[in-house]
Order: sequence, then C-alpha cells, then structure tokens
Amino acid sequence: MELENADIEEGSQLCNIFSRSILTNREIEYLSLAALGYPNPMIAKILTVTRSTVKKTFETVFRKLSARARTQAVTIAFIHQILSEKVLSEIQNKYNLNSHSER
Repeated sequence: MELENADIEEGSQLCNIFSRSILTNREIEYLSLAALGYPNPMIAKILTVTRSTVKKTFETVFRKLSARARTQAVTIAFIHQILSEKVLSEIQNKYNLNSHSER
C-alpha cells in the first residue's frame, strides 16, 4: 500500500507539533538567542537571568534534543522546525535586538 502525499504531510505536521512540544517557549528563546550568535553572558543579560541559569537551561535543551553542543542543538531545532527565521525575528523584536547590536 502506497502512502498518499496527504499521509506524508500529516505525519510531517505531527512530527513538527511533537518537536515543538519538546522544548518550552522559554527554552526556545534561549536557543533562538544562541542561533542569533549571542554568547551565554549576553543571553543572561538579555533574559535577565544568571549565567548559571543559562548554562543549566542549555544543558536541559541539549538533553531534550540529544545534542552535545549549541551548534548541534540549533541545527536539530531548525531541522525539526522548532526554530525558523520567523521565530528568530520574533525574538529579535521581543527583546528589541537588531542585527547590528553588539554580541
């Protein structure tokens, strides 16, 4: 029995919904800032948390995504559509960041 395109598309949508539910919205914010190139100290400043909180949050994100590093976590998040250009743009707007800000 062949899979219909609709079946494949539906499966892909379910995968995306599942992937998004793995991370909390706050964890997605951390990962978005990492994807935008911000180092941990700047992420802490932007999100008004301690550096320790940033480190612990990334450890949780890595575990949830089965990643070993920030770059790998960001890549996995883009592949599974947890992150997108739209999400990054929304984070930039939310925290009044522009592409020319100091990192």
